[in-house]
Amino acid sequence: MAIDLVAKRTAWTRIWTSLRGDGIEEGLAMRVADPAWMLARQWQFGALTGDDAGSPARVEITRRQVPVTHFAGHDTPAWSRLETAVPLEAQAEPMATSAGPAVLLREARAGLQFLRRFDGADRVALRTLLVEKAGFSDAEKRHAKDVPELRALMLAGLHGKRLSKVLEDLATDIARVTAKAQTDVETEIKAWQTYYAGRFAEPKRGGAWDDSAMRYRLKTRNNAARANRIALTADRHDGGRLDWFSFDVIPGSPGTKKLIGARRTHTLYPTPVRYSGMPADTLWDFEEGQVYFGGLGAGRTDLAQMLVTEFATAFSNDWFLMPMRVPAGTLNRIVSMKVHDTWGDTVTLASAAANDGAGRSFRFFELDGDVSANAETGARTPWLYLPRVVEATKQGRVLERVVFSRDEQANLAWAVEAVIEGPDGRPVDRTQHWARLRDQYRSYLGDSTMPEPDPEAEAWVYRLLSASVPPHWVPFVPEIESALATGRLLRARLQEWDLLGPAKTDLAGAKGQILAPDRPFTVQDEEIAPGGTEVTRAFQSTRGADGKLRVWLARRRRPAGRLESAGRLTDVVERGRK
Repeated sequence: MAIDLVAKRTAWTRIWTSLRGDGIEEGLAMRVADPAWMLARQWQFGALTGDDAGSPARVEITRRQVPVTHFAGHDTPAWSRLETAVPLEAQAEPMATSAGPAVLLREARAGLQFLRRFDGADRVALRTLLVEKAGFSDAEKRHAKDVPELRALMLAGLHGKRLSKVLEDLATDIARVTAKAQTDVETEIKAWQTYYAGRFAEPKRGGAWDDSAMRYRLKTRNNAARANRIALTADRHDGGRLDWFSFDVIPGSPGTKKLIGARRTHTLYPTPVRYSGMPADTLWDFEEGQVYFGGLGAGRTDLAQMLVTEFATAFSNDWFLMPMRVPAGTLNRIVSMKVHDTWGDTVTLASAAANDGAGRSFRFFELDGDVSANAETGARTPWLYLPRVVEATKQGRVLERVVFSRDEQANLAWAVEAVIEGPDGRPVDRTQHWARLRDQYRSYLGDSTMPEPDPEAEAWVYRLLSASVPPHWVPFVPEIESALATGRLLRARLQEWDLLGPAKTDLAGAKGQILAPDRPFTVQDEEIAPGGTEVTRAFQSTRGADGKLRVWLARRRRPAGRLESAGRLTDVVERGRK
């Protein structure tokens, strides 16, 4: 028997690179030697699909335009004309600035602005002339004795409102006691009166704030005969920016059933939609890595996210953008839309509302209550409202803050005046103010004469309330009419406020403007959210279309954190040993 032995040897070969140039074009290039592979890639990307469809090259849109010109509050039958240069928020939201604890401060500052238009020597003589008719009364000066800034302004200035009533009649006397000519004095008077009248935007005929709903409710309409009128309402505006979705068409508006309004035609040139992370149209484009839609995760019921993902990854290059400018403060309706494509064909498109009919379940960019898209009428395209609103506002510090909260233990609601405006125009924290004073009112707290419980006592003991709520917590109780609850909560008072004695006037109850302590105040029960509702008051400012500064005092509503129980306990009977 013979055995063959085979010896195996492994050989290694080192591969060395040879650089013949300093460019990177060869590395970045995608060289393809097989043309069939290129055809396959084109087929993969759908480039060989012959659907005989051209891209849109030009679009002609015809629309109807109706200007919205009038405004009214929720409970005001009279309509006011809208100012075209003033944002709608500055006409719907303002509170009156002629009331409140800081009204004297504002009037004193306005009077001082007039005196500053004159030199030092003339200013003294001018104040001496005007102080008798436009100065502050002794009662007003006593009111400001604890406010250094206001007291100083009263000594140096004048009352703005009183000054505006007497200035024109005293122009000759002002010129006599100052170094200015009478014509110059009249110019200064007109300039100051313009400043005084335009300092703040004031409410129009009652305003739009609804106390019981704790939000704004306003109406707008076009200036047309009743048969062609379209009226809109914004019933649930919490304050801030208004937009088209804030409004609904008031049912029964006859103008929604007719082709009213001026006819306008626009020629637009569409451009493909572009956004971050959009997939490239061809193989040769590099896609940016800032957004990766493939990494999105969605559950089985997250239909909205799956639809957005599918659109972003598969159908995004099928959409085009055609911005069309329309005037602010108008209602607009598309009458016709013609698309001219790159093949020379013309296609007329109807709106989704017209295609789907009146019984459609999906509505987008439509006003509730609009019957324009009813297939039984000739006007099948709905209206879209573009209100004249602000782009952004600057808000001052919060001057007042009230938190409405339910107290299930006490079976009522509380309105906690956490912050109110002081006479110096600065916010006052009532919670901190009461914390500093509460030890001075032990009788109000209910624990000044109450003995400690004796576990060995023989007799039963009836114990009164062992705790009281802070005096700036205002109770709201169910309103009863004819032995039935109305669904409203009525502002009430606590009997224990009388234990504060003379300090009750300054410490107990509502003191700000949101709760309106000078008149009855009710709140709809459903408007107080389970987690609490917060209403604030602050100055807002913006610039209108004319470039002028607009300042107004407005409320804002938003959700608030839940408050704990107020700490109010019921009377108890402690059982003795027998």
